Amino acid sequence: MSEPAPKSNFRLAAMEAVSAEELAILLRQERHRQRDANHRQPSGMRACRALSDATDLMLQRLFALALPEHAEQRESVRRQMAVVATGGYGRRELCPHSDVDVTFVVAEEEDAALDATVRRMFHFVMELFTQRSGLKVGYAYRTLGDADSLDHQTQTSLLDSRVVVGSHPLGTQFATEVLRQIWPGAFIRQKVEERRRISEKHGGTLYRIEPEIREGPGGLRDMHLAEWLATVAFPTARGDVWRQLQRLGLVTREDAQGAAAARDFLLTVRNWMHWQTDRTSNILVRERQEHLAEALQFQDDDGASRVERFMEQYYAHAESIARVAGFVADRCLAERLNLTDELVCHGSELQAAFPWVEVHSPRFLVDLGRHFQEHGLLPGYELRRMIAQNLAACPELSGDAEAADDFLGLLRTQPGPVPVRAVLGGYAAPKSLRRETERPIVYETLALLAELGVLQRLIPELGVAYRRVPFDQVHRHTIGFHTLETVRALAELRYTEEDHLAELRRIVAEIDKPEVLYFAALLHDVGKVATANPGEQGAPGHSIAGAIMARDICERLQLEPQAAAKVVLLVEHHLLMSETAQLRDLTQDKTIQDFSAVIGSADLLSMLLLLTYSDMHATGVLSPMKVRFLLDLYFRAEPLVTTQGGMRSTAGGTVAGNPDRERRFRSRLSRQLTGPDLTPEQVRDHTEGMPVSYLLNSSPAQISLHIRMVETMRQQAQPMPVVEFDQELGTGVSTIHLCTLERPQPGLLSQIAGVLYAHDIAVHGAQVFTRTSPPAVALDALWVDYHGRAVPLPKRQELERDLIEALTHDSVEALIASRRRDLPRAIPPKRVALDNEAAEVHTVLEIEGDDQPGFLYRITRTLARLEWNIHSARITTVGGRARDAFYVTSPQGGKLLEDEPALVEAFLAEFVK
Repeated sequence: MSEPAPKSNFRLAAMEAVSAEELAILLRQERHRQRDANHRQPSGMRACRALSDATDLMLQRLFALALPEHAEQRESVRRQMAVVATGGYGRRELCPHSDVDVTFVVAEEEDAALDATVRRMFHFVMELFTQRSGLKVGYAYRTLGDADSLDHQTQTSLLDSRVVVGSHPLGTQFATEVLRQIWPGAFIRQKVEERRRISEKHGGTLYRIEPEIREGPGGLRDMHLAEWLATVAFPTARGDVWRQLQRLGLVTREDAQGAAAARDFLLTVRNWMHWQTDRTSNILVRERQEHLAEALQFQDDDGASRVERFMEQYYAHAESIARVAGFVADRCLAERLNLTDELVCHGSELQAAFPWVEVHSPRFLVDLGRHFQEHGLLPGYELRRMIAQNLAACPELSGDAEAADDFLGLLRTQPGPVPVRAVLGGYAAPKSLRRETERPIVYETLALLAELGVLQRLIPELGVAYRRVPFDQVHRHTIGFHTLETVRALAELRYTEEDHLAELRRIVAEIDKPEVLYFAALLHDVGKVATANPGEQGAPGHSIAGAIMARDICERLQLEPQAAAKVVLLVEHHLLMSETAQLRDLTQDKTIQDFSAVIGSADLLSMLLLLTYSDMHATGVLSPMKVRFLLDLYFRAEPLVTTQGGMRSTAGGTVAGNPDRERRFRSRLSRQLTGPDLTPEQVRDHTEGMPVSYLLNSSPAQISLHIRMVETMRQQAQPMPVVEFDQELGTGVSTIHLCTLERPQPGLLSQIAGVLYAHDIAVHGAQVFTRTSPPAVALDALWVDYHGRAVPLPKRQELERDLIEALTHDSVEALIASRRRDLPRAIPPKRVALDNEAAEVHTVLEIEGDDQPGFLYRITRTLARLEWNIHSARITTVGGRARDAFYVTSPQGGKLLEDEPALVEAFLAEFVK
């Protein structure tokens, strides 16, 4: 259909149109006319209102066309339906390519004529605006009954609603009901927080060279924010908001006038950009600044160009908006506002809505945590006093399933901290828009509930734990407080910037159900309140008791069975990963297989890693080396578990023990290592002479280093030990690599331990390998630190010198004496045990006792005297208690199969000499 010449009376022509097609032609003509007028003289609010009025006219005519033909039905539908403009269209701030947001409000849904009218109206609207005019329509359908179930964003858009056509009383009633359903305290804080985030997204300052004029700081949205907040905080302000704000003394007349002028200027800019680009455009890029300065007739002068003058005016208007919006936000947040039926907020304080609120109700108390978590609101003095007086009447969570579910909900939200940044312009942001964190983290929420005594009442076992002293020497707090510190360490992992925790930060972000992990952290030590004496550190008694208690607690709180099973498993095995990582050789296949069989699934493995880290951190026993061991165990176990909770079959897939696979593996590794620094012969000699466990568990870089060390020693006329140091970035731990000729008698590690003792070097672990290809050499790797940090260069030089001297001349005792580090009288270990099941070809010797100077040296010296060969070692010292594990073999190279009491007696007798 060809477009006729435009009629002089747009309104009259629209009222005569009989189809959406005719109306679309008229609308396009009117938009072209307005575009040409805007090119001649750019305009702001006046142009937006003209576009809004034209759109109103289209909807009014469509409504008339959609009404039933029967007069009585037409009148009935008019009374039961209202077409409401919302958002920018509702404010009459419709820019050329803004969304046309409309809501059809109906009184009821069962009227056939009304339903038919709504459907026709919808099709007309889509045809006219979307299909024929290329405009985006935001459409909604609401009944009066929907007012109490609208989300936050919908409520916001309806604050700017106005009736375009249909029943004005119905539209007004719906808008009033929507406003009545808004809880001002929550809504205002949500809008302020939302605005802060969006402002940050757009640079956090209005002084951007290419500003976003709608959503950016100092943009139109700050004006809208002030109006929304005022409408909700002061309901009488609905309508002429700025006049009411002046009457309330929130802003001056000059403030309101400045804001109005700024709005008109920004709308002028936005309208011009929409018309020029023929699309939604809100970023004022440099090229548009040039054209706008010309269109708005700015002039060059002696002080600045016209573009600079134009941008000066832009920044002045943005400053005005930012300043006034800040005034309104701060004042609204300081008001006493309803938050729920039982709570109000006054500033940042929570208060009871009336004196007879049931403050001992679990649901009410959990709700305090939610409002703190969502809005940062803290109970005020009077509310705290009321809670304290009535807390004894608070039942546990098992009596209220909804409250229990809400409590677990507090453990699900994982917001992250952000730096304090100015949000409104270059000024210091008003306190309403400044936050140390986006929201309080889980730990802070639980800490608040614990401070109020609520946490201990909701879960009585935690109440007992808060006042119970643990037997473990390593603990610094009561059992209950320790669990909260574990939650703190876990929550803070998400935001750590420490390099050696990067993998943990990644893993914690991938946890699907954080509430399971946090709940397990809260309950992991609860078994200690059920045992009269849980024994020494590492004893499993409290873990088993805790698992039984955790199962009961999960049932009482009606936790979903699968989640409950995970909590119970984590509590029962919360020591397993620490024990395995610190006291077992992680290069042993059996170690990893036994560990993985207990865990069984990838998500539980991740949760156990995080729980173990957090528990050790809260106890104060963590070190970068222990983090490394935990991650080493995690990554070795990860391939063996599946998300379904079972073991992957490794039948036929292992290298060790399969001659064919070993040969292919060695060949492939030889090709990888051969390069400009190493010849094929050198690589082949090394790989053929080393056990497959070494090749599987050593990096190519480490293997290359060892080959070069062997070659260095071989080239010497008189082969001398070769020492190299390595350090992993961010770990604070050094690795000592030592290469020396193989000795017929045990004692190499004893000599090394003696030198390290003489230099006050702490040892965390050791690995010992023998290369059988000539010349037979011993290759040892030890993980060490010097007073909690990596070994510094001067100390490395001393160590290298003394290690070579001691291994060459067996002079370790002379070195110890020369450095005045003579061993004090020996304190016998409190526990010595041998385990022939933990490894396939070694006996695991566990030694536990009071830490004492030279403890490792004494142990390794004793083993050398007994001629027991050491293949690897793990050394752990916590709270004055040493726990060491050694993988050993007999002088003949097999397991220690003699009578265990006799072997222990022989060890102790030699140890004290």
